[in-house]
Amino acid sequence: MATAAHTISILFKTTAGAGGAAIAGMNDYSMSFNGDILDTTAFDGGAFRTKMHGLRDFSISMSGDYSSTDAAYGLIKANFLDSSSNNLFCRVSLVPGAGVGNEGFEVQCLCESFEVSAAVDGKVEVSFSLTSISDVSSF
Repeated sequence: MATAAHTISILFKTTAGAGGAAIAGMNDYSMSFNGDILDTTAFDGGAFRTKMHGLRDFSISMSGDYSSTDAAYGLIKANFLDSSSNNLFCRVSLVPGAGVGNEGFEVQCLCESFEVSAAVDGKVEVSFSLTSISDVSSF
């Protein structure tokens, strides 16, 4: 059975662990796990290639309505402006209450981009791109 997107919660904070500031107003969200595949084929081996995982990466993209008072936006913006002084951890709960190891993911990340845009209709929107700088852990 499919997971309803409206149950997903995304929290931002400066340290690992439970809790954090929930981000509000997001209309679109994308999470991607990527990994390099390394060829380990021996030239004196069989007829098929052998491969293994190399380095892995995790990225998050979000966009939605901007709120200047949202604490999560402040944490993301602070990380973008000075990541050496402002750690950023993202905790994504995909299935709240599913039990340890099945609920979601947490990762320390860097804000790659932070964009605020306004249209003539007066709506101010924001978009973020984040990338992992640590191992991804399940909770």
